[in-house]
Amino acid sequence: MDMRNEIMFCVGLVVVMVIISAIRKKYGKIGAYDERQMEVRLKASAMAYKAALALILANGFVYVFSGKKFSLMDPYNTAVLCICVSVLVFAAKCIENDAYIGLNINAKKYSMLLFAVGALNIVSSAADKNIISFVTNGVIMYISPQLMLGILFLLVAVMITTRKDKDGER
Repeated sequence: MDMRNEIMFCVGLVVVMVIISAIRKKYGKIGAYDERQMEVRLKASAMAYKAALALILANGFVYVFSGKKFSLMDPYNTAVLCICVSVLVFAAKCIENDAYIGLNINAKKYSMLLFAVGALNIVSSAADKNIISFVTNGVIMYISPQLMLGILFLLVAVMITTRKDKDGER
């Protein structure tokens, strides 16, 4: 694995954190939620936790019951995948119940931002020559985290867009 990817991932994470803090300083708390939305978000976070736990346990059971000779992925990829799946479960439950986007946020601008971030992540993963690599027994040794995050952002943006189109909102 090339250290350049991890460094770029950390730099990107720091940039996103700085942008979020600057936006919060300028506009205050983004996204006020009513009581119903808060309850849905609480239930969705419990579902996301259970999904991540199920994935971690499934990977562990495969590893243990195969005689410690086979695992679906290495621990790094398993952790990133579990985070992505749990965020996707949370977003899907919240979007389904109109609790993902706060009361004062423009859904169209938000989904366009997610599309852009997802596309940038996929483009940056495509620039890497080693997007996915396997070892001889079929274990996935490496998946570009930018690819997984890009797919996550694009899926969430598509869910928001289809939900708003279904509701007739723009």
